[in-house]
Amino acid sequence: MGWPEIQASYKELATARNGGAPFSRTWAQYRDAVLATRQKPPYHLEMPLRILDRLSAQRPAADIRILDYGCGGASTLLYMLALGYRGIHGVDIDGGHEGWNRLLLEEFGIAEQRFFTYDGINLPFESGLFDLVTSEEVVEHVPPSAIDAYYANGARVLKPDGIAYFTVPHRLVPYDSHTRTWLIHYLPHSLSRALLRVVTPASQQSFLDHHLFLRWPWFHRRQLAAHYAESRDLTRERLLNLVRFDYYDGPRGLRQVLGNLARLPVAGTLAARLIEPFLLRQTVSSKEAGRLQTMFVS
Repeated sequence: MGWPEIQASYKELATARNGGAPFSRTWAQYRDAVLATRQKPPYHLEMPLRILDRLSAQRPAADIRILDYGCGGASTLLYMLALGYRGIHGVDIDGGHEGWNRLLLEEFGIAEQRFFTYDGINLPFESGLFDLVTSEEVVEHVPPSAIDAYYANGARVLKPDGIAYFTVPHRLVPYDSHTRTWLIHYLPHSLSRALLRVVTPASQQSFLDHHLFLRWPWFHRRQLAAHYAESRDLTRERLLNLVRFDYYDGPRGLRQVLGNLARLPVAGTLAARLIEPFLLRQTVSSKEAGRLQTMFVS
């Protein structure tokens, strides 16, 4: 089994959620699909699961509190739930989460609300609550009016020894998977927006104007420095370890070539340094100095 089977089972879960049907059969199918991939999980979940493995060496998996900060359809959290991580929480500006709260009640007896629709600014959680805050390809959808609060509140709700995990598309990545265009976002903002309006369908105009805000990678770096005691960039590790492309949504051929170059003996080190700035950022951060050294060995 792999990602296609997980997605198929997830769609059945979503149908049960939307229709109010019992979850027992669909949840069992989904759980089994997830467990079949535990040793080789979907590539976008490898790092969050690696963090959870290390956290669960220190406390029971069911006790670890997780926040998916911009959870969308909650597929990441449901995968974690199927692995035994019951402390899942999710927020998003879009609605439709009531069904996932019902799943937690029916299958796990969790009556506490765990999924929230929020205003994009104020997180409905107390400070220092979470062991892991994960934000996967969300930052580029946060508008300028809310971006500082997004970073600040993510750090606020993280435990002092917790881990914040970000994956961040940015303007140095040559290919933008949102608009499926090359290099246009390298242009000055007003010019790139004008050109994107010409080459993208009319149905995407609202998305471009209100939900896509690619920034330079150093903006992300500055925000992490402002809110965390230490951060570590794992982008090069992602470059070296991404070898499965069964559902990769970028240009696969180019990505495979870059990965192969980076893995070359001797010359690969230089190739990785040259390639790395143009890839999606993958970072981990902590509010406790020295915490990352105990979890991530170079």
